[in-house]
Amino acid sequence: GDDGSEYVEFAIDGAARMSSMIDDLLEYSRGGGEVSFEAVDTEAVFEEVIENLRSTIAESGARITAGSLPTVAADRTLVVQLFQNLVENAITHADGRPQVHVTAEPAGEMVRFAVADENGGMTEAETEGIFEIFSSGHDETGSGIGLATCEKIVESHGGSIGVESEAGVGSVFHFTLPKTPPSGGEQGDAAAVPADAVGSVDPSTHGDGGAQR
Repeated sequence: GDDGSEYVEFAIDGAARMSSMIDDLLEYSRGGGEVSFEAVDTEAVFEEVIENLRSTIAESGARITAGSLPTVAADRTLVVQLFQNLVENAITHADGRPQVHVTAEPAGEMVRFAVADENGGMTEAETEGIFEIFSSGHDETGSGIGLATCEKIVESHGGSIGVESEAGVGSVFHFTLPKTPPSGGEQGDAAAVPADAVGSVDPSTHGDGGAQR
């Protein structure tokens, strides 16, 4: 009867959640592995993430925009995962229609990226330990793995990650990635990032520009 079908649906739902959690754990374990550095166009990465999250963006009515995003020295697969986790996290935790803006600026030998959302936000207590695996904080999977994976990816590139947030106002997740491969890092010929590929961001010409979807 109905009870039987409800039980089957519950079991399938539970299995799907478990499968998702296993995928997240695999991503987490890969995040700290060997990093193969190459020149990565983060503007192209942003476009790929928008495409990957197309159904999530459509369902939520999210507005995702970006400023001018530079080329960095990184592992492209890991950087796609990093951006996707942070953008999806911002969409999932928005109060109302999500608005997310991605920016970048030079910071010495690194590029400092910021993923900002204009609604949602967290209290200081909620940001405590937010990047720790199985933290129940602001994490899109609900398993506490997504943001821990982000931290692992950033640190494997010699960068750092942090968050600034105000409850009811919004959050800014910021992280750094190198302009050139760290010494001792694996690299191919493609890793030579042209010096002019990383410039300052001019908000007057980019702002909410063409990257909007």
